[in-house]
Amino acid sequence: SGKAVAGQYSNIGSVTGTPPVGPPVKDTDPSHYFGVTAAIDIEKATNGEDADTPTGPQIPVGGDVTWTYVVTNNSNVGLTGVTVTDDQGVAVTCPSTTLAAGAFMTCSASGKAVAGQYSNIGSVTGTPPVGPPVKDTDPSHYFGVTAAIDIEKATNGEDADTPTGPQIPVGGDVTWTYVVTNNSNVGLTGVTVTDDQGVAVTCPSTTLAAGAFMTCSASGKAVAGQYSNIGSVTGTPPVGPPVKDT
Repeated sequence: SGKAVAGQYSNIGSVTGTPPVGPPVKDTDPSHYFGVTAAIDIEKATNGEDADTPTGPQIPVGGDVTWTYVVTNNSNVGLTGVTVTDDQGVAVTCPSTTLAAGAFMTCSASGKAVAGQYSNIGSVTGTPPVGPPVKDTDPSHYFGVTAAIDIEKATNGEDADTPTGPQIPVGGDVTWTYVVTNNSNVGLTGVTVTDDQGVAVTCPSTTLAAGAFMTCSASGKAVAGQYSNIGSVTGTPPVGPPVKDT
């Protein structure tokens, strides 16, 4: 008796015996076994990124998500009943349920991005000819980007969205403030505030963290009669088109 070692094993049994007369008699007989090492590996990716840790790729909410699951048979024997599942109920499709020793295959699934940090885990199981099933898991992540920006303009401290707004002597000082808020769940770059009447607007920054706000300003002199101007803001998220508000 002994313990199985990996791979093909061969040994030869020999016997000898001595009769009362004549030379000893001998014989041999070989025997073999195959020591099975069984293991399986899964490597999951999100939109091509091996995003084992957050945040993973940033994807606009509603954008396409493609998950790939590369399954490798690290056994020295073939596996049957190879099955890939996802803990978030994503439907995974594989080209086969068998996998030769050392072979690999790519399974896939798809979905639409939801807001915020998302995580799911791919799992694989396979059955060797002998011994228990083998298993492996691998996580993946993405961050669903919601992008929005808001501007609130005031004239001499009044949120004068409709006429008449504050009454100001002709030639008097006019101060416009533009409170810009990043309503995204990610930071914005290239934040720019403009005014449709050519008023020069000054802002403290061109970047704005998620949920942050800043106050921009402009000034001028009052002219006669009803006056109206419109403040506009634009900002660029990490993915997706720029966001705007007036």
